[in-house]
Amino acid sequence: LDRVKGEMSKAQTPDNLRLNVVISGLRETQGEDVKDKVMKVFREGVKQNVDIASATRKKSRQRGRDGVVIVSFKNSDDKEKIMANKSKLSSSDQYKKVKIFHDLPFGERVMKANLKTLVDTVGKDNLTLRGSRLIRKDRVLKG
Repeated sequence: LDRVKGEMSKAQTPDNLRLNVVISGLRETQGEDVKDKVMKVFREGVKQNVDIASATRKKSRQRGRDGVVIVSFKNSDDKEKIMANKSKLSSSDQYKKVKIFHDLPFGERVMKANLKTLVDTVGKDNLTLRGSRLIRKDRVLKG
């Protein structure tokens, strides 16, 4: 039990998350090989050939929704290739609902969700969220 706790705490450190991405919207199938499915998304959707260390699907908290996939890369160059080209997914009919994000520590995910909620309720008319930055909408058009 102590060994498992130690491994779990190591897996959540920001240094380890640096080489990870989170993929949402990837359909879950019975008996799937997650790593092969992710490699197919990268080859056909993102149009990049990269090496990954692992890919695991997390169970969804909501019934009827597909869980996210956590992908670990072997090196930062491969992750950068995927992140730079992830916009190609939107032009693919097969992968247009698939989204790729940086893997963030729990605290940052909570802060980002809280900021989004704040923008959605307080600043509907003149505030928007770009990544994790809060900006005025009149500045979006300028650059």
